[in-house]
Amino acid sequence: IRWIDDRQEGRERPIVYIGIDTVADSWGKPASAMMKAVRLLLEHYALYFVAPAPTNDHDFLPRTQQWCEEHISVPAYNRIIFTNQKHLLYGDYLIDSATATGFMGTQLQYGSDTFKTWEDIIEYFERLGGQ
Repeated sequence: IRWIDDRQEGRERPIVYIGIDTVADSWGKPASAMMKAVRLLLEHYALYFVAPAPTNDHDFLPRTQQWCEEHISVPAYNRIIFTNQKHLLYGDYLIDSATATGFMGTQLQYGSDTFKTWEDIIEYFERLGGQ
């Protein structure tokens, strides 16, 4: 429905990429406040989840998709990008634990001093107000 409204109103939402390594804790469970951040970001942004492209692990792709479907659900449907070249992504924001040298948008390094938790990221995007 959001897509139809955007098309009818000629609106293009800014793109936010979220690194798959930032959405789960060390036990494989959703990171604290991650779902709250996803719901907040969905209101104003086009979300995509970025995972490394598998090289030798043929089960990685299905496991990643299954985890996203189970824990993130609808926002991740057809929104997972598998790449080892994050700097080639064209978007406005990249939330990731590693720095993607050459990414043209704004990078928010999850786990850094500025963005230690998803609550810090939520606060950052609330201040932007959908820009």
